[in-house]
Amino acid sequence: MGYTHPMDDGQERTFKVKFEGEGVDDYGGPYREIFAQISNELQKTSQAPNNLLRCVLPLLLPANEPFKFVINPGLTSQSSNSTFEFLGKLMGVALRCKVALPLALPSSTWKIIVSQELVINDLLHMDNGAFAMISQLEQMLLCADNNACQSLMDMSGIKWTARLSGNSNLDLIETTGNTLAIGEIPAFVSALYKCRLRESETATWAIRKGLTSIIPKFAIPIFSWNEIETKVGGVPGVDINILQSNTEYDDGISPCDRHIQTFWYECIKLKLALMIHREILHSFDDTEKSAFLRFVWARARLPNSSNLSQKFKIQAAVGLGSGKSPDCFLPKAHTCFFSINLPKYSSKEIMLARLKYAMWNCTEMDADFKLSDSELTGWPE
Repeated sequence: MGYTHPMDDGQERTFKVKFEGEGVDDYGGPYREIFAQISNELQKTSQAPNNLLRCVLPLLLPANEPFKFVINPGLTSQSSNSTFEFLGKLMGVALRCKVALPLALPSSTWKIIVSQELVINDLLHMDNGAFAMISQLEQMLLCADNNACQSLMDMSGIKWTARLSGNSNLDLIETTGNTLAIGEIPAFVSALYKCRLRESETATWAIRKGLTSIIPKFAIPIFSWNEIETKVGGVPGVDINILQSNTEYDDGISPCDRHIQTFWYECIKLKLALMIHREILHSFDDTEKSAFLRFVWARARLPNSSNLSQKFKIQAAVGLGSGKSPDCFLPKAHTCFFSINLPKYSSKEIMLARLKYAMWNCTEMDADFKLSDSELTGWPE
């Protein structure tokens, strides 16, 4: 199923990666980067002509809740199910190899995967508008004046129809098109709730099929839905205290060095920085912390453990002149080995600027070897 190469620094893997047009050897970094890139591409959004957000790839759809995505219920073909099954296999590989594949899916999806009972609050995580409508309908049942409530129902125009993710409509029953009656609210709410929470059940079962081809089927129900989400995707956010406690320093570098103190307390840590150095105006937010982790480790989240099997390493800067003119150099990361060459910058402002530039502009892995001329021709047209 998996193996570990002596040069992989403990990273378990199932395959090796070669990036076309990039001079990089896969000793763990490119392997982790593949999963991070897949996660990003699945959840990358653009604005549609109707000004609504859509995913560039159609497997997922942006949910009404910010930063959440739902499976596209319109994908029901055999080829689509095969794609979702492959996604489940990737999730299984990520879990077994302890590589993060962050997928911001609602609780209902994870619950179906682990065979956990769905509840009405699960709808809140995928469509807060539908959840609010159901809550309002249930409040109408408490109304003493049925005639007044029915008038409100007639004005609302609610019918026996469910609006699915992606804005397609589905009739819940064979209806005459009449507006919902007060007495029909309990049955309508039950039907709508079941329809919406299971609107992508076929695709979710395909994901589960792929997952259980990698992870034993009997082991899946051991996890709760949020445990399997964390096992697959890692812990949201980056706990800098865990990162710092799992850091090793190269010879000649001490945690007490001025530029190391600047790195931890003035550039990376947010809350602690504001507590210790009140004059600080800039510090990393959660998005920047994740970007930094991906820069140095090719993953945007830490594993679900306070004791990392692979330690973060801070090393001296490399390059002719980096000792005499450190401000002229950028930090250099080695994602395979979870390390960074950090120059001794003269100020926190310069360090912050250099780190952010490297994090946001270094998108290729090309420092291991020089490509041959034949490899520099680019993609075929």
